[in-house]
This record gives sequence, C-alpha cells and structure tokens, in this order.
Amino acid sequence: MMHALQDLIWLYSFPFMQRALLVGALVSISCALLGLFLVLKRFSLIGDGLAHVSFAAVALGMFIGTSSVLSTIAIVVIGSLLMLELSDRVKVYGDTTIGMVSTATLAFGIILVSISGGLGVDIMSYLFGSILLISRDDVILALLSSLLVIGVFALRYHAIFHVSYDEDFAALLGINPRRINQMMIVLTAITVAIGIRVVGTMLISSLLSLLALMMGLASSVLFEIPTGAAIVSAHVLVCLCSFMFASNARGASR
Repeated sequence: MMHALQDLIWLYSFPFMQRALLVGALVSISCALLGLFLVLKRFSLIGDGLAHVSFAAVALGMFIGTSSVLSTIAIVVIGSLLMLELSDRVKVYGDTTIGMVSTATLAFGIILVSISGGLGVDIMSYLFGSILLISRDDVILALLSSLLVIGVFALRYHAIFHVSYDEDFAALLGINPRRINQMMIVLTAITVAIGIRVVGTMLISSLLSLLALMMGLASSVLFEIPTGAAIVSAHVLVCLCSFMFASNARGASR
C-alpha cells in the first residue's frame, strides 16, 4: 500500500500530470454545477451533443489550418445557442434538438476528416483525450472558465433556481428565463470545449468526479491505456461502489 502511494506521488510530480489533474478538476467542478440545471431543463445530453460539435470544430480548424482552443470554443458556443434557438422555435424537448444538431455536426466533421485524408493522430487525441495535449494556456482557460461558472452561480443562484423549476413563475418575479438559459448553455459550451482536452469529445459528459479523475489519469499512464477511457472506467467503478454502499446501508436500516 505504501509503495503504491509512493508511486502515485511520483507520478503526479511530473508537470504534464499536474496540468491534466488541474484542468480536469476545474472542469469537474463546472460540470457538477451545470449538470443539475441541464438535467432539469431536459438538456442532459448536451455534453455529448456539444462534444460532437467540438469534433466538427476541430476538424474544420485542421482542414483550413487554423485549429486552436479559442476557435473551438467560439464554434461550440455558436452551436449551443443554435440548439437552444431550435428548441424554442420548433417547440421540441432539448434532448431532441441536441440529437438533431449533434448528428449533423458529427457527420460534417467526418466528411471534413475524409476529405483531408483520414483520421490523424491529432484528431484521435481530440476524440479520446490525451494528457499530453494539456498546456499552460489550457490551465489558464480552465481556471478562468471555472471561476466564471462559480461566479455566475454565486451571483445568479436564485434566478437559476427559479428558471430551472418554473420559467413562468420566474418571469413573474422579473427574471428573464431566455437570458438565463442562454447564459447557462454558453457556460456549458465553454466547459465542454476545454474539457475535451482531457477526456476527448466522445467521453466529456462523464467528467464528474475528482477522485475518478485522479484514478483514471494515474492508470492511463501506468497501464498505457487511453486517458479518456481510463477516467470513464474509474467513474463507473466509483458509481458501482456508491450503489453497493447505498444498498448495504438501506439493508442495514431495515
């Protein structure tokens, strides 16, 4: 046990692991805060949807030769607002709109990849994540976005709460539900665009727990397995342990 702890400490002494842990932790905090609102508003699949949009954004950037985190964030933000606009205009549930937009953008990204000559190493890293992609700029962006999310929740908590449960009642209180929805969707888009650097576009919606993040990062390096898949597997393990603990606790109470 002591030897394993020493190995873990040694592993996290490397700067690239520290950057990956920091970015992942900041994104996890943002995901935890935004997740409840998105589920209540029936936008629970937006993580996957915006991840597909981000894939198209990365493919477009690489196709024209100007790929960057900022350009990806901009395109994902536009995509998120488009999802919200379609949901309002067509009067369908948010998850339905997400499915429509995400499928279309994923197809667009695959077409661009096909035209440019197939899946390269960079695209694969964006799909499934790579701790080697994390830079100091990513850490700064993650810190700024996390502070922005926390700040918005601190300042607008009551408005977010009312809009989450009853938009009509929120409007009677003088709150603009549309503006709150747009604000939350944009924050989610920024969080997703930054989070894909750690776990990739295919797995970003599973970035929730700091413990699972640490376990996944460590196992990905020690066992040479894909980072994103390792983090999600750690999340599944944590969830299973939680379910077992809760089941045992209920059984004992009876």
